[in-house]
Amino acid sequence: MPVKTFRIRLNCRAAMLALGLAAAAAVVACDHNDTDTTPTGGSLAQVEMGVPDGPVTNQQSFNIDVKARDGGFSVLHGTRVHLVLPNPLVVEGADVNDGPGTVTFSNGVSGGIVDFDFGSVDKFSQKSGTIHAHGVLQPTQNNVKVTVTAEMTSDEVDPGDAVAEEDVTIQQ
Repeated sequence: MPVKTFRIRLNCRAAMLALGLAAAAAVVACDHNDTDTTPTGGSLAQVEMGVPDGPVTNQQSFNIDVKARDGGFSVLHGTRVHLVLPNPLVVEGADVNDGPGTVTFSNGVSGGIVDFDFGSVDKFSQKSGTIHAHGVLQPTQNNVKVTVTAEMTSDEVDPGDAVAEEDVTIQQ
């Protein structure tokens, strides 16, 4: 009988170690994907952004991936993601990647604005989009760091409850 008790304790310890390693791996795997989670009436709403890992080159196109996730037990209705790309970033275009939805963008003196309208996001699913952008530096500028922000709202998610930020560095 003591052997069985020892095996059970060993297996529990091994399971706890594996769980701890899995949690640590999950934290490390979140590199350059900023998310925010908010409980919303039985739902977990997230907005996620993915930007290039390193600096982007002046005048060279790069992509920003955007995801609106519903990790909960209710459908999100009227799901919108509003992004601000500060100057010197310029939005070239944007696409909705999966399912129905629309996207609009504009550029101004302060930078670019992108608005995704994903409509409904089913429980335990996501909608995604891609922004195509580039930086425009003056000849005397280099290594300019800007922060791109994304805010998700829906009928169930209030403004400010699901916000993500990512830094982009532009170099000559």
